[in-house]
Amino acid sequence: MLSAGLLAVTSLGALPALSLLNLAALPGILYLNLPFVRRAWQEIVHERRVGISLIDGIIGFVNVALGYYWVECLFLTLFAFNQKYLLKTRSQSIADLIDVFGDQPMSVTLLVEGREVRRPFAELQAGDQVVVQTGALVPVDGRVVDGFALVDQHKLTGEAQPVERLPGSQVLANTVLLAGRLTIVVEQAGSATIAAQIGQILQKTADHKTALHSKGEALADQSALPVLGLSAFTLLILGPASAGAILFSSFGYLMRLLSPFSVLNFLQIAAQEGILVKDGRALERLPRVDTVIFDKTGTLTLETLTVVRCHCVWPDLSEDELLALAATVEQNQEHPIARALCNAARQRQLALPATDAVHYTVGLGIQARLGDQLVQVGSERYLETIGVALPDSLHATAQACHSAGCTLVYVVVDHALCGAVELCPTLRPEAAHVVAQLQQEKLDIQILSGDHEEPTRRLAHLLGITTFHAAVLPQDKAAVIAELHRQGRTVCFVGDGLNDALALREADVAVSLHGASSVARDLAQVMLMHQQLDQLPRLFTLAHQLEQNQRNNLLISLLPGMLCLPGVYLLNFGVLAAGLLSNLSLLAGLANVTLPLTAYRRQIAAERPHSPPTAYR
Repeated sequence: MLSAGLLAVTSLGALPALSLLNLAALPGILYLNLPFVRRAWQEIVHERRVGISLIDGIIGFVNVALGYYWVECLFLTLFAFNQKYLLKTRSQSIADLIDVFGDQPMSVTLLVEGREVRRPFAELQAGDQVVVQTGALVPVDGRVVDGFALVDQHKLTGEAQPVERLPGSQVLANTVLLAGRLTIVVEQAGSATIAAQIGQILQKTADHKTALHSKGEALADQSALPVLGLSAFTLLILGPASAGAILFSSFGYLMRLLSPFSVLNFLQIAAQEGILVKDGRALERLPRVDTVIFDKTGTLTLETLTVVRCHCVWPDLSEDELLALAATVEQNQEHPIARALCNAARQRQLALPATDAVHYTVGLGIQARLGDQLVQVGSERYLETIGVALPDSLHATAQACHSAGCTLVYVVVDHALCGAVELCPTLRPEAAHVVAQLQQEKLDIQILSGDHEEPTRRLAHLLGITTFHAAVLPQDKAAVIAELHRQGRTVCFVGDGLNDALALREADVAVSLHGASSVARDLAQVMLMHQQLDQLPRLFTLAHQLEQNQRNNLLISLLPGMLCLPGVYLLNFGVLAAGLLSNLSLLAGLANVTLPLTAYRRQIAAERPHSPPTAYR
């Protein structure tokens, strides 16, 4: 506001009748130049070097001494606008980052002196006892002290099947309790850790300097001393006006103002498209990536299961009848297997009659009365508990299913095994298209999986991927990426589990889906907030656009020096001409950095004319 007011005053002061207004603006001009003086003092006295801040300070006093008040106020106004917009953009980025952690529960149920009470999540402390019911998200890392439950922790560990948890077992935050009830002793409270994560992310994202940014700053600082010397020489031969004009010719000077704009504007575009870039270095490295590696379970495949075939033991029983029996018993359950059976039954339009006397054995199976029949559905271990033997005809099928990464659910009627339903992981519907898009960009696509070789091979063939690494232990995943580095590759790894942690850390660019394990969320430099892989090609596009935008910034920052030096000696440029050239270059730079975000908003407005563009939240 002050700089804009001074610009208005000095604009009026340019009129001969109102020239005294320039003197009224002098205190304000000197005040606004104090930060440049302080920074110059810091560079000279404490850093023992001559940098661009010294030229900033000198330019201000030269403009005042030569009476170019308006030129100085124009620069101060543009500089203030730049800083204000930068702070605004940074604040928006902060808001977006904080929203990432909005999936933490607002409150939890604690067991206090035998009573269940609700408490804010932020007040949790180590030693508290948390009660978690069926369908709830486990809010903490801890140890089970009471209860028995089936827990889905594939996002953390990559395990395709739910696991049993009983007293003494460890549970992890962000896993889902599919069935049962647990009382958990808190070992690690989350609020302090989350605050630390946010702080680290903000520092990486908002303060990151790209290589071109650093190059521009270094070029400006390196040119400071030669520019000062050339200005002193010009003072002797051409006078103070030309000497002052030389000060505007620092190469790379504008890069320090423009580069942060570019980075944060592209972060805003990414955030509005549901792509959270936690580390600015990721956008800088992506244009150089030549290899993209996908984790298999939970990344290329969904957590949901699909019924692929029914294996009937009874010769007079059809596949639809077998599926209907299994789905009827499971129709009121919420775990992934039950949902897969019921979805398949609905797709085949099978009738599911009501059942009686339903009894669920957590982690094993379920039984119910269907008319005068007792129908039991469960795992091979469930068959052992109810005393039903697995026939030889299904042994080979069970082994083949296990090798392929699939699951068999057995159906028993009146204590006689009548068949089994085979369920397999579901390929993400967008996976094939995403892989094809990335391959069109000449990227080498690979799969890195801890799963067996045969299901990994099948998936790679289905997606048109020639290179895959199967049965790889978590500690060996990073070694695969390290070997690619030794071959000169630049690697982007996409994963979502605890078993991907070392690979995410080793990769040049680490990408994870929102809702992944907390470890993956911590290590990932980029999070795809819509939990869909089709955001990945867009991420690469944005990275290439940012690189081009930064190159334009560097070119614009070189223009004042390239034009000013010959202008002084050949065209008799003075402070006014050089100052206007510098400020016009700054305006051109601001137009360059704001154009991508402005164009994006116009595109969104055109696509959705009745609603303004909104962020992923």
